[in-house]
Amino acid sequence: MKIYLKKDTLSWILYDFANTIYSMNVVSLYFSQWFIIDLGEKDIVYSIAFSISLIINGLTMPAIGALCDARASKHTMLTLFTILCCVSTALIGIMGNLNPLLITSIIGLFIIANFAYNASQALYNALLSSVTTPDNYGRVSGWGVALGYAGSILGMLAVLPFVKAGGRISAFLPTGALFLALSIPAFLFVRDKATPREESINIGLAYRKVINTLKKTRRYPGLLRFLIAKAFYEDGIATAILFMAVYAQQVMGMSDEVKVPFFIVSTTFAIIGSVVFGYITDRLGPKKTLIIVITGWVICLVFISIIKTTLLFWLIGAVVGIFLGATWTSSRPLLLKLVPAGMEGEAFGLYSLSGKVAAIIGPLLFGGVVLIAEPLGAVKYRIGVISLAVMMTVGLIILLGVKEKQILQYKS
Repeated sequence: MKIYLKKDTLSWILYDFANTIYSMNVVSLYFSQWFIIDLGEKDIVYSIAFSISLIINGLTMPAIGALCDARASKHTMLTLFTILCCVSTALIGIMGNLNPLLITSIIGLFIIANFAYNASQALYNALLSSVTTPDNYGRVSGWGVALGYAGSILGMLAVLPFVKAGGRISAFLPTGALFLALSIPAFLFVRDKATPREESINIGLAYRKVINTLKKTRRYPGLLRFLIAKAFYEDGIATAILFMAVYAQQVMGMSDEVKVPFFIVSTTFAIIGSVVFGYITDRLGPKKTLIIVITGWVICLVFISIIKTTLLFWLIGAVVGIFLGATWTSSRPLLLKLVPAGMEGEAFGLYSLSGKVAAIIGPLLFGGVVLIAEPLGAVKYRIGVISLAVMMTVGLIILLGVKEKQILQYKS
């Protein structure tokens, strides 16, 4: 237990508690519903905004990762991006209350907030190697994810009185404040333990480093294949999270009073999945664990697309929660097993690139399918979920090609 009681390790884990409040309240629950249901905007518009934020993130994070590796400044950039996300999230609530017709400005703030959130997440992931040892990556990552989902439950409960009093738009200001306040220990105690390099570096050089990093992946075939696989399976997961609240209301007929407990139950099982699969990851290895997890996701998405009773939806929601927590618990250690020491920042930049640039496809595919199937009514969302299951199946097939011997080869 001593590994969890160190200030930097505990603060790193607590940051997951903080940032999941944003992902739950803004990405999973309230922004999509407020924008699509309350304002009556098209799903595809929300999809485009979300994709833009990830395109920007994907194009910039490898360079930021290279810069942070050279200067050993991942903790500083984590602080800056977190503050940017929190301020932008709070401003969505302020502007939306003042004038919800300022759609362009509000969408712009959402793009900034989501870009900053994903940037901070990539840097946070890369700092795992600074707060614990390789033998404990799975467990510390698992506890981080578990506490993160506990944070999402707290976040939902904390903003619920504001939502009841002022509508969904009232969720954003307290969400930004909570995220910022709970991130302070990470700002103070988590430090990048890499050694700064003496070489001079500029933006142009950083992008050349990104190209060199991409070339380096040829030395580590398992790394390149894993990043491609992750682009597909994470895209499906991210899009499912993005539209699940809308799906719950438009297809399953669930009100906000029912949706919040539903997400709490699903998140509770995500906590269990995070911890349990942390130990499973350390015992079976990250690749075998991840194959089990992604297979489970595909099966769950197929069931979601066909079930019609609320009871079954609740049961599948609990199972999805387990696999959601397990995904991040096993993915991060797998990447760290595939790259040499000193390349973590660049590798997590590519980790971000693979998910975020490819995430153009998921939301746009889902939004496009829903738009094309508009005449079918609520069935359009069921067809959209099937498209996500197909995408994740492609990722699973690619993941199977990551050879176990490649993981062992770079373990040290």
